[in-house]
Amino acid sequence: MPLIFKMYIKNDNKNGGDKDLGTWIDETHIIPIYALYDVDSNNNIVPGMLHSAQGSKPSHYQDVLKEQKNVNLANIVLTHAESLNEDINKRGVSLP
Repeated sequence: MPLIFKMYIKNDNKNGGDKDLGTWIDETHIIPIYALYDVDSNNNIVPGMLHSAQGSKPSHYQDVLKEQKNVNLANIVLTHAESLNEDINKRGVSLP
């Protein structure tokens, strides 16, 4: 199953391995993520392959993340997706 989201990384390294992915607004790097995952027998999210792309609205996600910190950040979002969704619903937040 995929989860698609954007990571906003303030003060990111403009010379890093993922510099060409997504877009930049000043010092903020916006990286689109296409994250594959599974759910194990205990109903836990198990991260799979992470893909990204250039631009703000990619039609295809064919690049991979090269920087370990970005992989770690994407996996944090992925593994906490259920609790984030519960919190969003409790607070009555409407997402597009």
